[in-house]
Amino acid sequence: MRKDGRILWGMLTTSLVRNAEGGPQFLIGMIENITERKQAEEALILAKDYNRGLIEASIDPLATIDAEGRITDVNAATEKATGYARDELIGTDFSDYFTDPDRAQAGYRQTFVDGEVRDYPLEIRHRDGWMTPVLYNTAVYRDGRGRVAGIFAAARDITERKRAELALQESEEQFRALLDATPDATVLIDREGTILALNETMAARSGGSIEDLRGTCVYDLFPPDLAASRKKWADEAFSSARPIRMTDEYEGRIFDHILFPIKGANGQVRRLAVISSDVTERKQVERIRQEAYDRIEQNIEQFAILADHVHQPLQVILGTAALLDEGTATERIQKQVERINAIVKQLDRGWIESRKIREFLRRHEAA
Repeated sequence: MRKDGRILWGMLTTSLVRNAEGGPQFLIGMIENITERKQAEEALILAKDYNRGLIEASIDPLATIDAEGRITDVNAATEKATGYARDELIGTDFSDYFTDPDRAQAGYRQTFVDGEVRDYPLEIRHRDGWMTPVLYNTAVYRDGRGRVAGIFAAARDITERKRAELALQESEEQFRALLDATPDATVLIDREGTILALNETMAARSGGSIEDLRGTCVYDLFPPDLAASRKKWADEAFSSARPIRMTDEYEGRIFDHILFPIKGANGQVRRLAVISSDVTERKQVERIRQEAYDRIEQNIEQFAILADHVHQPLQVILGTAALLDEGTATERIQKQVERINAIVKQLDRGWIESRKIREFLRRHEAA
């Protein structure tokens, strides 16, 4: 019925009145206004539909659990994650659907103690055997009297995050293996010189451990003058975004450095890889080799000059001996000249051998 344009709900109750002979005489009817009750029922239905819509709209598994740990409701995402239908799940133990039921129970009990649990790691086990890593967030809910009636649990699927973490871990392990594989001291720094990563060689050279040095400033490891010089080259590599090679000395050792800029996702240089080689022995070998080359060159020149110096006097001696009338003296002079010539030939051979050695060393160095 309507009143002032509003729809009113009523409940009709009738009673039959009979006459003296027991036959029906008339009906007595009474209408009860139940509009408020109908509105309350409709509001309750609407609220249930609204809550169901919210639950089903979530892509995360959601469930309500009673005080005994039994499932009272789930959404479609929970069905998908477990492989069981809603009717199969309701009334069963919440912890049975995890790879570690005891841990699930512990989180459930903790919710009653603290009123909630945040980012609780668990693994949902599908009926086909595969697992879904999740972070559970739970909170208690109360009945109309304010008493705790159960728990509302929401799970966030972190499969992709786990994969990303695993990929990052593998990448870090590969990076660590690469660092430790090189015999040179290697360090990764940011613009402020903070050590982000380093290998054992770098740690040993600095007199510390990897754990102690990570997070410290690399420039604090050197005297002020050397630190300022190396920072200047590092700043140049950061600003130019190009690899730089430089050499310096520290504590009597010679170091050859390669500064390699590393760009981030935005294309800006955020890190710098520094590879430092101790080239002291190599420099010493190069110096010794150069000294040997210089000595060989000097010997070659000396051999040539000495041979010329000997040849000229011999020609004079031979000419003078030919003018003498004394046969014995001339013969003796000629024999001595022959001996000297033999010595000169040895000098010539030494000069030739020196040239061969020089050319061999140069070819070997080039190879």
